[in-house]
Amino acid sequence: MLVYQRHCILPLVAMLFSTSCGMNATPESSASTQAYVTPTSSAVPSAATTATPALPTMQATTAPVEGITTTQINVRSEPSTVGDSLGTIAPFSKVQILGKESNGAWLQIIFADSIDGKGWVTASYVQVGAAVELPLVQIDPGAGISGLVLQPIKIRSGPGTTFDALGTLSPNDVVMVKGKDSGGDWMQIEFKAGTGWVASQFLKLAGFESLPVTADTLPTAAATVSTESGTPIPVGLAYIQDNDSMQAPSVSVLLAPRGVGAVQFSGVVSSSHRDAEDWLQFTAEGSQILLGVKCPGSGLQVEMWQENDRVAEDTLSCQESRIVEIHSGQSFWLRVAADGSLTVQLMPYILKLELIH
Repeated sequence: MLVYQRHCILPLVAMLFSTSCGMNATPESSASTQAYVTPTSSAVPSAATTATPALPTMQATTAPVEGITTTQINVRSEPSTVGDSLGTIAPFSKVQILGKESNGAWLQIIFADSIDGKGWVTASYVQVGAAVELPLVQIDPGAGISGLVLQPIKIRSGPGTTFDALGTLSPNDVVMVKGKDSGGDWMQIEFKAGTGWVASQFLKLAGFESLPVTADTLPTAAATVSTESGTPIPVGLAYIQDNDSMQAPSVSVLLAPRGVGAVQFSGVVSSSHRDAEDWLQFTAEGSQILLGVKCPGSGLQVEMWQENDRVAEDTLSCQESRIVEIHSGQSFWLRVAADGSLTVQLMPYILKLELIH
């Protein structure tokens, strides 16, 4: 921009009548005398006023943290062994860590070979300084609640072991839980391009009470079991009869991976008279079962027996479930009984038995 300085030295009278003097142009940075801005001539069109575009807001970023791999590791598209493999990193390689997921089992790193320039690696195989505090990386806030797998489990197409296996999760895999069945025994997770189901007993999960119910309780299998009298009873609607005993249980069932993998029984016991206990006999082709009972209030207990001896001293009460270790191919009995504290005469219940392994 140019400014102009006046250099006329005239007598006082001449200054009063003089109308012009010479003009010299100098740069704006010069300041030897007082500067005056020359008005813009009306004959020259003025430039249109335009708004200065706003600069984009700069987001604060955290510098990556350097780590060193202790062995050859796989880089995954998500913090799980079922995630797509993006490549491998050699032992004792430096990696740039962006953060960790909420459980601390997986680290997100810069990985140029991926589409978004990022990937996930197992935290146990990356050495980071002890004093370094890694920032948390939110995986997908809209996908549900983050859960940590505690031991190897199968992913099922539905809430039960009778459904097809879709894959297997490893310990410390992270899953996003979207929903649950009405009993809370199975959790619906994100898997590949869709969803799958895993048993809740094998997940470390906080806040599952807020999850929506996305499936009914264990579905009824298209099969039947037989009572001691030989009368077929549909699985899932087996009303345990009165006057049964360990020697003559109401229902006998075989649980097998390629057969009936889960059953659900309904019954009623009374603490005051008539029928204070019910008996169920089962044999399982596996090493673990999931045992659960639902009943209103309290006053009911479930015991497991084998050859006239109780398998364990602890009992199962209303609204409880438990993984029980068993011997494959051997027979066991379940005793459902009123514990004597009932204030009502009748106690209805639902007993669930499911093969895990």
